[in-house]
Amino acid sequence: MELDDNTFDTVVSTFVFCTVPDPIKGLKEAYRVLKPGGTAIFLEHMKSNLRLLNIPLYLMEPFIKTLLGTSMLRETQKNIEKAGFKIEKVENLFFNIVRLIIATKPTDE
Repeated sequence: MELDDNTFDTVVSTFVFCTVPDPIKGLKEAYRVLKPGGTAIFLEHMKSNLRLLNIPLYLMEPFIKTLLGTSMLRETQKNIEKAGFKIEKVENLFFNIVRLIIATKPTDE
């Protein structure tokens, strides 16, 4: 993104990081433009923490990926942390597959 570092107080993502080719790179860009102490809000679907629920996701993955270009098996919550965000709250909205994640950018940047 052609934006300065530390530009925004808040960033919001809704069902984005299941489709971008390099989700960690995209998350790092969101992190870069967020001001220290800023809030990131993610509403995303991802691989479930409940293994049995992942069976249908694995079965649907080839079709969903071909038709919609999206992955149901990304580990977005882990990727958010890998990008440097501190997760403050996770709300499971649909069988641990759809989650609302509130994260912050640490102020010690």
